[in-house]
Amino acid sequence: ERPLSCFCRLPMHTGGMKNDDRPVAVILVLCSASFFLLAYATVKLALLTPVYTPIECTLSSSTLGEFATSMQWINTTGRAVYTCSNPNSYAVHVVQLRPGQVLAKEGSHLNDVGQSLVPHASWHANAASSAELLLKISMRTQEAIHLISKGDIPVVSDLNVQFIAQIGFLGFTF
Repeated sequence: ERPLSCFCRLPMHTGGMKNDDRPVAVILVLCSASFFLLAYATVKLALLTPVYTPIECTLSSSTLGEFATSMQWINTTGRAVYTCSNPNSYAVHVVQLRPGQVLAKEGSHLNDVGQSLVPHASWHANAASSAELLLKISMRTQEAIHLISKGDIPVVSDLNVQFIAQIGFLGFTF
């Protein structure tokens, strides 16, 4: 009887990779790169979830400028400063698209009395910063006297702004 023996011959070569091994190496590199890209995207998605949390602002100060009057018009300016908190994990910028309206409220009626302007503002990720609102108010003298005679004048501003998120991915900012 003959003893069992196992003999495997493995090809041995020196001098680098054979041409038959290159596709396997390319696939291995592509799979590794895909895995790391998937892992990075998963971590980034976890950081950005929820996708957007509203920025919260509180009024810090407000001022009314000097009045310029004539027989027919009363003109003034206003400025409101807000402290806003950005809870998102990315920077957010606000840009005005066009001037908004300033509306004086009388009961349930809104009277158009001017324009609102929002200068460019930015909030870093997970940070607080200030933003301002500028008002240009121009009212007919008769209307101003009528509103002032009723006491405090609630003023509402209609803003036309765009919020832009600045999100980074793989070293690029979008």
